[in-house]
Amino acid sequence: MVSFIESVLICWTIRIAVLLYLGRVWIEWNLDSDRQMSGQCCRQVRLLWTIGYLFYIAHIVFAFSLVYRWSHASAFQYTAEQTAAATGVYWGGGLYLNYLLTLIWFVDIAGWWLIDIRFPYRSKIYFRLFHSFSAFMVFQATVVFGPVWWKCLVFFVAVTAVNVWYVRVRHGKTG
Repeated sequence: MVSFIESVLICWTIRIAVLLYLGRVWIEWNLDSDRQMSGQCCRQVRLLWTIGYLFYIAHIVFAFSLVYRWSHASAFQYTAEQTAAATGVYWGGGLYLNYLLTLIWFVDIAGWWLIDIRFPYRSKIYFRLFHSFSAFMVFQATVVFGPVWWKCLVFFVAVTAVNVWYVRVRHGKTG
């Protein structure tokens, strides 16, 4: 059984990671599509992105050490049980998608810090694919593992994001 403090560590590390992630996306989304991110803004966003990833990794470490006792099989079974409770489908494959997200996010950060790759700002396809996948992961994790009030919040954020995107497309800002 996980104690209250352990539960807080697991929950709030991922919540902070998601907030930092959303902060990065919000900043990028609000840049003019034909304007490159300035050097200082780029460094701030990269730092925000990196700190968000570190909170995400802390969440994984806390969950695997405190709940799953470093057992992939236990994590898979728990994920499948939670997914079945939320959707009716017994499936633990979301765990592999989390592994993929962890890898892609790490490679993105490593490229940004080590060789100053700024591909997220050059490729709209990369931006859309990566952030669509990430948004899907946040959504499904909230549906499967989150409390009821978080599900309502995620629904509200998703509807708002779609509306903002629609308005931006209608006004020619599709960045």
